[in-house]
Amino acid sequence: MRAVCLKHVSFEGPGVFATSLANLGVPLDYHLVPKDGLPPDPGDLLIVMGGPMWLFLSYPGC
Repeated sequence: MRAVCLKHVSFEGPGVFATSLANLGVPLDYHLVPKDGLPPDPGDLLIVMGGPMWLFLSYPGC
């Protein structure tokens, strides 16, 4: 089994999921989507991080 984590910014991560997968001996690959693109193989488990969601990014007048 192999897990893949898709990240949209470098400072986010899967947190407790990474710890749990490591305890189970499941390798976890990271892909920074804006830099690396999507992986050719999504593995057996795909973790998709959402990225930052700040109100002012969508509504500059706020």
